[in-house]
Amino acid sequence: MDGKASKGTDRGTELMKITVANGANTSAARSTTTCTPEVCRAARQKYQPPDLASDSPWNQRKTYFFIGTVVIFIIWVIIYTINTLT
Repeated sequence: MDGKASKGTDRGTELMKITVANGANTSAARSTTTCTPEVCRAARQKYQPPDLASDSPWNQRKTYFFIGTVVIFIIWVIIYTINTLT
C-alpha cells in the first residue's frame, strides 16, 4: 500500500482522497476521512449482502416428501428384484 494515501493517528487510520486532474495530483482537491472501528462497522452493515436463507422457496415439507418418495422407490426396487429372482 502506498504510504502517501494513508496516515496513522491515535483514533484510527486517516485515508486521504486523491483526485487526479490531467495526470497530476492536486493538493487543493484532497479531503480526509477517518476510518475508525465504528465507521467501518457501520459501512459493513450498510453494504452487507442480503440474507437469502429466509427467502428460499424450498421448505421443510417438500424435503420430507422428496426423501419419502426416494425411500419408497428404493424399497419398491428391492421388492421387485427379489420377486423377479424367485
